Amino acid sequence: MRKITISVIGGNKCSNEVEQTAHKIGKIIAKVGAILVCGGLEGIMKAVCKGAKAENGLTIGIITSYDKSDANEYCDIVIPTGLNDARNVLVVQSGDIIVALPGEYGTLSEIAFALRFKKPVVSLGSWDIPGVIQVKTVEEAEKKIVELIKLYMEIHNSFDKLPLIRKDELRKDINLLYNELIVYMDANDAYLMAQEGNVKVLKEKLEHIYELSLDLWNVKDANELLKYVEGKYEYCLNVYTYKISK
Repeated sequence: MRKITISVIGGNKCSNEVEQTAHKIGKIIAKVGAILVCGGLEGIMKAVCKGAKAENGLTIGIITSYDKSDANEYCDIVIPTGLNDARNVLVVQSGDIIVALPGEYGTLSEIAFALRFKKPVVSLGSWDIPGVIQVKTVEEAEKKIVELIKLYMEIHNSFDKLPLIRKDELRKDINLLYNELIVYMDANDAYLMAQEGNVKVLKEKLEHIYELSLDLWNVKDANELLKYVEGKYEYCLNVYTYKISK
């Protein structure tokens, strides 16, 4: 299985306090065995790369220009796009998980792209908008990152049991399932999405994936998958019911 990639987004200028936070986040990403992706320049991007390198992590910088020398010295791999701010899409799409730190409109655009692509966004001191998982401390951020990685791996490791036939078709559906389950991990977002009837849609998608899996896994494995995804669905329903009652 390929390694998890975590994209960190935030301003190219930051205070000393935010710089220290970014450095800690970079260390966490390396410690959990993920690859760090960022915009590769200064500020938060440099601090998070420096933190990852302190733990012997691998760092990727997707920069706005064509000149690799524009990247900070802590980037192991530099991808020069020449796309200016349009490279924000690439930074977001390259991550399985997004961590948002303080930033201005460029960071806001990256959060918007992440939500548009149904990527999980953990926000630590960044923009507070619906769909983002808010945390208040580095410790909370680390806990959420570990939870997201575990969920991702639980779902994707199941492909070790699949034959090659129809694997791509099922992988596409399970990728969508993973992204939507991530959104439901935050109670407020579960409430907002449930209001729109998305809990019912999620249930239908889970049933569809289960039906697809029946001829690919043995019955025991298929039932284990169904039990797992139904547990996530029940969690969404419980959150929704609790929020309504309040």
